Amino acid sequence: MTYESASVPKTPLVTISPLPVLQVCVIVPVRNEARRLAGTLRALYHQTDGQGNRLDCATYEVLILANNCRDDSAPLVRDFARRHPDFSLHLIERELPPPQAHVGYARRLLMDEAARRLLGVGRPRGIIASTDGDTRVAPTWVSGMIHEVARGADAVGGRILVGRPGKKDPSAPASGTITPGRRYHLLDVGYRLLRSQLESRLDPDPADLWPRHYQMFGASLALTAETYERVGGLPVLPSLEDVALYRALKQADARIRHSPLVRVHTSGRSRGRTPWGMAAQLRLWGTMEHQLVPFRVESGLAATARFRAKRALRQRWRSGPGSPLPVQQLAETLCLEPPVLTSLLALPHPFGSLWEAVQHHLDQPDGPWQRRWPLVDIRSAIRELRHLLGKLPLCPLEPVEPVGGVPLPELMT
Repeated sequence: MTYESASVPKTPLVTISPLPVLQVCVIVPVRNEARRLAGTLRALYHQTDGQGNRLDCATYEVLILANNCRDDSAPLVRDFARRHPDFSLHLIERELPPPQAHVGYARRLLMDEAARRLLGVGRPRGIIASTDGDTRVAPTWVSGMIHEVARGADAVGGRILVGRPGKKDPSAPASGTITPGRRYHLLDVGYRLLRSQLESRLDPDPADLWPRHYQMFGASLALTAETYERVGGLPVLPSLEDVALYRALKQADARIRHSPLVRVHTSGRSRGRTPWGMAAQLRLWGTMEHQLVPFRVESGLAATARFRAKRALRQRWRSGPGSPLPVQQLAETLCLEPPVLTSLLALPHPFGSLWEAVQHHLDQPDGPWQRRWPLVDIRSAIRELRHLLGKLPLCPLEPVEPVGGVPLPELMT
């Protein structure tokens, strides 16, 4: 799949040269975030290493693109920079034309600039880190990314917690409160974490071993400058540009780490800045709850079959086009016609691209895989996943972390 990129200018956004010791370039697209932006900046300024020592401000910088703002976002940034002269904080102000006035274009501008600056100081393994103007990163957010890249990761997805407990953030629900859409959100988090753990047992990725999570979204993601260049940059989309980037990374077989060490809290607001994102998802879940629409997902047994088939497919792919390993049984497991699987295996692409093509067949509504493995209620899937994980001895069973102060068992009733 191709995305628009020709309209993105290549001229520098920041005229001040980066410091020679620069390791991380943090990018923050902002539109009308004055209400929450001060918290975002404070969190980025007060970064520490693993021992709690203040991180050297010279090793990381922050690029903020205030685009089409009608509030005090830009003056707030300027004032913060004035009060913290040791902080490498760069503000870019733009009035983007309507076709480009969206987060995908803004984030692409910033990530291109971050890559240019890191490569300009000779750091191909320098880190482009992304967050949002309504998000507060953890104190070790930057150092956690540096740690994971030093261990070999090409890209890092950080854990995203929705809502920040406490009265200082007016968007956060009170601890223990389940607001409209929140119940389905918590069930989704629990299901995906359990599913991620099942995958790590059945098809472990050496670059992403347990403990891990499942998220890689714009509020907390990072990748090296060389990896960014390798996948052709961030896809320019009005929304879900982060999902498209994640997809491109997987197709390119990038070493992706879903790190528990890298965390942020983002707002749980119901009115977002994009046509589709967390705010829109929470609204949709709220509507589903109100209308008693069932939340259906892939069952635990279906996920088990998927992950085992993925591992077998990788083994067959690694053996090469002339492999004596049979295709018939694997094709049957994947609900594919043997000639279809044979043709896919014959293409000279990374395994990630092959698996993407196979999953396209698996996820067809009312297709053979869906008929063999019909979707089930998410509560049933969670119980099944827990049961399956309890029988697998490959790694110790870790409890699913509660989110927003609401333990998952309370949602099972």
